[in-house]
Amino acid sequence: MLKELEIMLYVKDVAGSAAFWQEGLGGKIISQQTMPDDSLQVTVELFEAVHLVLFDRNFIEKYSPEVVDNVPSLLLKVTDLDNYHERLQKLSPTVNPITDQGGRRLFNFADPENNYFVLSE
Repeated sequence: MLKELEIMLYVKDVAGSAAFWQEGLGGKIISQQTMPDDSLQVTVELFEAVHLVLFDRNFIEKYSPEVVDNVPSLLLKVTDLDNYHERLQKLSPTVNPITDQGGRRLFNFADPENNYFVLSE
């Protein structure tokens, strides 16, 4: 039985990315770890049993170069889309307008490293 989901993101600025997910989506840092090369790994809980594990790209390039360019395509469902849209406009380099697709309101946005994600009602 599956019980938890961890999504690994490889970023240039782990602390900055963690702050973005905290401020933009209300994530909570649940762990921080120093890696063998002294880089930082931070786990951000987005909601119960779903975590983003943020790794320094340089660490991944050194220890697992075959996965460094893997970027997941994430669609996160929320209950207050307008609030998140407004909140992310203050933090993100790109927040696209809310659109209706098949009766579902959604928008996409970029994190500070220009990775795109989608929020939907």
